Amino acid sequence: MRYYLTLLLFVVSSLSFAQFSDDFSDGDFSNAPAWGGMTSNFEIDGINQLHLLAPAVDDTSYLSVPTTVVTTTWDFYVRMDFNPSSSNLARVYVMSDNADLSGSLNGYFVMIGNTTDEISLYRQNGTTITEILDGTDGIVNTSAVGVRIQVTRDASGNWEIFRDELGGYAFTTEGTVNDNTFSSTTHFGVYCKYTSTRSELFYFDNLGDPYIDGLAPSVQGATPISSTQLDLQFSEPMDQTTSETLLNYSVNNGIGNPSAATLDGTDPSLVHLTFATPFTNGTTYDLTINNVEDVAGNSILSPTVEPFLYFIADVPAYNDVIITEIMADPSPVVGLPEVEFIEIYNRSNKYFDISNWTISDASSTATIGSYILVPGAYVIICGLGNESLFTASNKTVAALPSFNNDGDAVVIKDNLGNLIDSLYFDLGWYEDAVKDDGGWTLERKHNDAPCSDENNWSASVDALGGTPGLQNSIWTDVDDTIPPSVINAVMNSTTLYITFSETMNTSVIPTISFNPGANTELPLIFTDEFTFQIPANIYDSNVLFTVTLTGLTDCWGNVFDVTFQIGIPLDIASEDLIINEVMFNPLTNGSDYVEIYNRSEKILDLNDVYLANWDDDSIANYEDLTTTQYLILPGEYVLLTEDTTDIQTDFSIYGVGTFIEMDLPTYNDDSGSVYLLNMDSSVIDYFHYNEDMHYSLITDENGKSLERIMFEGGMNNPDNWPPLLKM
Repeated sequence: MRYYLTLLLFVVSSLSFAQFSDDFSDGDFSNAPAWGGMTSNFEIDGINQLHLLAPAVDDTSYLSVPTTVVTTTWDFYVRMDFNPSSSNLARVYVMSDNADLSGSLNGYFVMIGNTTDEISLYRQNGTTITEILDGTDGIVNTSAVGVRIQVTRDASGNWEIFRDELGGYAFTTEGTVNDNTFSSTTHFGVYCKYTSTRSELFYFDNLGDPYIDGLAPSVQGATPISSTQLDLQFSEPMDQTTSETLLNYSVNNGIGNPSAATLDGTDPSLVHLTFATPFTNGTTYDLTINNVEDVAGNSILSPTVEPFLYFIADVPAYNDVIITEIMADPSPVVGLPEVEFIEIYNRSNKYFDISNWTISDASSTATIGSYILVPGAYVIICGLGNESLFTASNKTVAALPSFNNDGDAVVIKDNLGNLIDSLYFDLGWYEDAVKDDGGWTLERKHNDAPCSDENNWSASVDALGGTPGLQNSIWTDVDDTIPPSVINAVMNSTTLYITFSETMNTSVIPTISFNPGANTELPLIFTDEFTFQIPANIYDSNVLFTVTLTGLTDCWGNVFDVTFQIGIPLDIASEDLIINEVMFNPLTNGSDYVEIYNRSEKILDLNDVYLANWDDDSIANYEDLTTTQYLILPGEYVLLTEDTTDIQTDFSIYGVGTFIEMDLPTYNDDSGSVYLLNMDSSVIDYFHYNEDMHYSLITDENGKSLERIMFEGGMNNPDNWPPLLKM
């Protein structure tokens, strides 16, 4: 390894005129110094490099510049945007007694390329070339070459080549050789050998004997190595004194000046800074640099401010990052871009690089783009090409799965495939029949909820339809202290299934008792996070059992007991179930409903029971009450509606746990018929309603139901519903 230091030898004026140095910063190669040769085949490009711009044929091109210096250091940078070969290579003539480098001459050149992909020194005698210093094979065997080279020769003919194949200044020697065959020169030059497809892919810069730098250095980047160490990369070798002066550097946010600054021993364009105060993870800092000079005495633009991010990625655990918002159905537009997206939130105190994390639905998976997710931050994940539609800066992209509008899985995994968060939403999560038609996001309510089922989600209430990249419009930090309720209990001859309204802690198994007494068999198990299965060995139909579960725990840690009645159902006969209340003309945007009542002494199952209407002179438009077993005990009510949220919004008093959400047949606002049918289409009960059945003193019939007076009285008895009030 060699420390680079260009000596500026201006000993006498007679020597000075014989030297040359050119970085093409003046935008031409025709003066100061003047290059000659095949000038029409070269140009100075937009970044002030000498660029071959030759016709697309197999050929050679060259330029040369006068010089008489032979005991010196030659510097040059060569770039070839291809993998070199014996047909496509570069020569840099450090000594030549002829300005024409394409013919016979006496001198020396460095070849970059050839069949062994090396950097080697050759002697040319007339048209005969001889390799005198064999460089490392394969050193430029790359898809593109950008190499900085330095060649030295002393008065005795001792040569040495140094190279940095990355184009920097961390030079490695290619070896030494003694050759004093030629001891004078008239020209230095560059020579390109190329095929037709490579005729515009050669570049040269920073040429000289030696190259005399007249440009100010620049900062190429500041890279944190640890919480107290920062590596500062300059564009060229730096002066040791000024680059190691502590007061020339300062970092904001309370870090201050470094406690040490050291110029690298092998790459003098690199300075190592050490600070007494550690950086904070995930924080962007500004490094201010003043009065630092390169080896030629050119000072950096002062002050120069270089930002850097100190970031050490943490390893995520399950639920460190959570899904907080989903736009599955962006049409019709409410106020947000008409594209799908999801939002995730870092609820931990860790720092994550979410590059190569994945997002999946039930059928496909996409990879997430680069993003640093700091504690307490949200990020929008949108489809490729859609990031410009969101004004927030906290966003990244993935080729998102196409989420199903009516329900889908959303799964986030880290780059190692570990599950981070997941959910399965459906239309019921919106809790709003208007918003579930599109244009509104689903938002999470409590970011620290230990479970996140449909109770922790709802449609956004923001006027734009959602809050991408921001705290959710329905956000809360109020913990759930209310225990869940039993929303359904199903029994057959051997097993009892109990479904709860919230996610349960499935690791806590309660105790159970039956009255009248019945044998139970262990184990008592949760079949999922909502449903508890109890093998009961109960065989008698229509026996009403009182079941008590003790020591239940929901996912929030609420401990509670429940008591309810259950039994094995019997067949439903005519008028065992009756229509007890009908809402056929609801409030604006409200929902119809039908209330039914079990007037029998039987335990009944609403599975395979249907609602219907009268259409085209017959009973028609059958709709299932439920596709699973749903028991209704003697004396119990059940309300049937398409949107339970509407009912709860429009009526302040309602029976908790008595709703079935289903598709209703159409019931007109003025008159119609409601049929309750068995699975064999036999009529259980029916009622023909008419708007004239309301009391005549009612001025607004919207939102007013008709109610049955007595459980008895037979089917469709108009005397058993509110009579007209005579005036």
